Amino acid sequence: LKDIVAAGEDGAVYNFQSYGDNLGNRTSVPASVAAPSVLVEEMELKKTEQKPDKPPYLTNAYFGN
Repeated sequence: LKDIVAAGEDGAVYNFQSYGDNLGNRTSVPASVAAPSVLVEEMELKKTEQKPDKPPYLTNAYFGN
């Protein structure tokens, strides 16, 4: 993200389980991220060549039966 032009006064909270590999002990820890809406002047996206480890939970509604 480059050049944040504006940030909103609203806030969105995303709650999730963080899974980490700590010295071979795979544990789950509850975590949250809170962030306002932002408007940026420039954003760069890069496509990754690596496939995700897990398939998506839901199928694409457009291509579903």
